[in-house]
Amino acid sequence: MDYNPLKEARVRLYGQNNYFTWLVGENVKIRTGGIGNAPILKEIFTPLRSSSIGMPKTELIKELGKKRSSIYAELYYQEHVVPAGVPYEISTSFRDGGMSNIQAYCSVDIHFTPKAGKDYEVPAYINGRHCILGVNEIVEVNGEFISIPNK
Repeated sequence: MDYNPLKEARVRLYGQNNYFTWLVGENVKIRTGGIGNAPILKEIFTPLRSSSIGMPKTELIKELGKKRSSIYAELYYQEHVVPAGVPYEISTSFRDGGMSNIQAYCSVDIHFTPKAGKDYEVPAYINGRHCILGVNEIVEVNGEFISIPNK
């Protein structure tokens, strides 16, 4: 994938089988994760695959893998190149019916404008019955890449 760090930024979005993350801006609409209102068996037998365009890996990938919302929902991410200097809305939505008819649902959205040449990741996960969503910038510190909250 072509990437021009003078005009573009890179963004890693996280999702799982039972929740998705949207990145929406001018001429951009990306959805990561989620298999919709499919039954639980489809969640089990439809593994989602991560895709990378070469962004640096951070510890957040391992941390979020431990926070998956159910034993059936594996961590999943996709990396994308997006125009910099353009405002985006990021949202996540979670549904969990498990094997019963009880549904838990939450929805969160935030706004951010990426800067040219920067890498970002959007941690989206479920903490109990709450959706957690943020934008972190990936920076190099002493040869390691870390994810810090975007200001």
